Amino acid sequence: MKSLKPYCAASERIDLYERALLETMPYSYREFEIMLFEQGQFDKWAELQPLSGLNTISFQRIG
Repeated sequence: MKSLKPYCAASERIDLYERALLETMPYSYREFEIMLFEQGQFDKWAELQPLSGLNTISFQRIG
């Protein structure tokens, strides 16, 4: 992944990097989580959280 990330960034192929991270789950979980959060893909990031095995906090929509 270390050599793939710079290539995908330089060629603007973030979709390729995301696919590679998905294919290497669960080993790439942390890197994938960070990428989604940094790109503002919060819906995908939230869907990924239950896979972590950690207790999650429930949020209620206000208003």
